[in-house]
Amino acid sequence: MSPLSTTIAKKVYTGNGSTTEFPFAYRFFATTDLVVNLYTIADGTLTLQVEDTDYTVVGGDDGDGGTTDYSSGGTVVMTAAPAATYKLIIERVLPLTQTFDFSPNSDFSEDSFEEELDRIVAILQQQQAIIDRCIKMDKSNTEISDAFDVDDIDVSVDEFIIDELTAKTTIGATDYVAIADGAASNVNKKILASSIININGLTEDTSLHANDVFLFEDSQASYVKKKVKRNNLVNISNLTEKSTIAAADLYMIEDSAASNVKKKVQATNVQPINPLTEKTTPADDDIFVIEDSAASYVKKKVKISNLVYNAAAGTNLQAEAGTDATNTSISYKKIKEIIVPTAGTLTIKFGIKVDASTGYGRIYRNGVAVGTEQSTAETGSYVEKSENIAGWSKGDLCQLYVHINGVNHVYTNYLRIYESEATDYYITLDSDDD
Repeated sequence: MSPLSTTIAKKVYTGNGSTTEFPFAYRFFATTDLVVNLYTIADGTLTLQVEDTDYTVVGGDDGDGGTTDYSSGGTVVMTAAPAATYKLIIERVLPLTQTFDFSPNSDFSEDSFEEELDRIVAILQQQQAIIDRCIKMDKSNTEISDAFDVDDIDVSVDEFIIDELTAKTTIGATDYVAIADGAASNVNKKILASSIININGLTEDTSLHANDVFLFEDSQASYVKKKVKRNNLVNISNLTEKSTIAAADLYMIEDSAASNVKKKVQATNVQPINPLTEKTTPADDDIFVIEDSAASYVKKKVKISNLVYNAAAGTNLQAEAGTDATNTSISYKKIKEIIVPTAGTLTIKFGIKVDASTGYGRIYRNGVAVGTEQSTAETGSYVEKSENIAGWSKGDLCQLYVHINGVNHVYTNYLRIYESEATDYYITLDSDDD
């Protein structure tokens, strides 16, 4: 039989609503040595579980087809799986009695002797676990009076819950309050109530000064009590609103160049937008102030060149290169182009006809074909070709290239760009290079 190699005789599990088997790895001698409790996490209630009703105990293989070998622990099998709101506590609790009588000159087995020694050690471990949970004096204290004022101890009360005590609504100057002295390793001490400031009883100061100090609990630091100067306590939403600002009015600012110290600034030094000189021809590097909705509306700057919306195909005419043009070459030749001021998808249309043979037209982007090749053999009226083309970026050139299949002429009378929204930012570079 192996000795007790561990001093731990308790196992705690948290339920999950599905697990019913809870193993433990410390020795016990009978299933009655185990105490099983359900602990309610919300209020600390312990509910004793009953063997064969709420749970059963399974040990190891005993060699006879059973599971009564408890030398290495066992498993508590719950009838119902504990929910996540409970903890399951499995403890070995032995009776503080001798179970074997060693009579003089009697025969007894070594196993019986070993088991009795194991029981004694197990009981010592059990008692030590209780001692470990007790309040103990420092080793330097030789008497209890060295650590406590015996006159202040009510030995008839083991413990109390503050919430269950009788409330006293009027504190007297000679009343005592218990504290843990943070300057003396949190030793328990008492303090007269008269030494604790009662704010309501203080003299009221109706003329506050900038350096007056308030006491508050810092919610960003576990509600530690701190002080704050009066000039740092400003609730703007409670102030009276002034709808007409005068030049001598003052704003309060936090000076970022001086560690964000609060300062005042005259309204004349805060520049309103309306009186500023208007710039009628913005440049790409001009700057706007915006509030960034993706960053808690922090104010940021943005260049005009980056104020580009994403275009969508549509029916609003945005730009037109409307000069008639022709080409007699059998090779594609650029005949019209328009500068695109935005990104996205555009609806592009052009008119085309021939005097004979077959004429071809195709949309290019910056000299690269991106549209579908369109053709016509119409010699009378212009035929309109239309196509939605995606992938445009700001500054791209939308170009119309045409050619004729034969020694004849291909004609075009316009290149048009349409979007879903109306704008006026397109620049037409209309030309006929033939």
